[in-house]
Amino acid sequence: MIYLAIIVSVFSAGIYIFIETKNKPLPAIAFKGLASFAFITLFTISVLLSKAYTSNPIVVFLFSLGLVAGLMGDIYLALRPLRPYEENHQIILFGTICFAIGHLFYYGALLLVGQFSFWAIIISLVITVGTFLLSIVLKLNWGPSKIPSMMYSFLVFLVAGQAIMNGINFGFGGFNVAIISGAVLFGISDLILAQIYFGGKTSNPFIVLNLATYYSAQILIAFSLYLL
Repeated sequence: MIYLAIIVSVFSAGIYIFIETKNKPLPAIAFKGLASFAFITLFTISVLLSKAYTSNPIVVFLFSLGLVAGLMGDIYLALRPLRPYEENHQIILFGTICFAIGHLFYYGALLLVGQFSFWAIIISLVITVGTFLLSIVLKLNWGPSKIPSMMYSFLVFLVAGQAIMNGINFGFGGFNVAIISGAVLFGISDLILAQIYFGGKTSNPFIVLNLATYYSAQILIAFSLYLL
């Protein structure tokens, strides 16, 4: 059952990515919603099969909120091609807020299954500063999205840092490996997305790589509860 859910999630994401490269916004919105719904379904099946809802109900609840926030961000960002260019930064900002809220939920869940690590903050700060310096070299046009994007970057890599520290402190079992992999892929996806949104890199290879890493991240996070 769990492997079938993984296959459906991967297939749904693959179909959406294919349609997205064809520059068809309306069908893309529908299939993006389907791909996001698929990883939430995978999460639900993972929780039911592992019975994590009985042993770690708050953790499950926080992960579910994080995934739903991701779905909301997905759908809102999908509206971007259908709206006037002047609304571009506003749409990106709202989508970023959705994903930021989702990462706050993920971070809270990781604190519950592990313990607070100051090193996670250090890791995140170093990567966020590095990202900002790199954006100067690449001449990214952040516009009014600069500060929100940097704050979001800190949250993304805070989750990745906390996941890594949980692995170091409590062992690299299946759950921690899945979370670390998902969190790192999430960060990579957002670094690529910055190139697309603010660097004008709108060619299909960038789009495919961004979406492939993003959906791989969400699928791994959803599946991780099966291993909890």
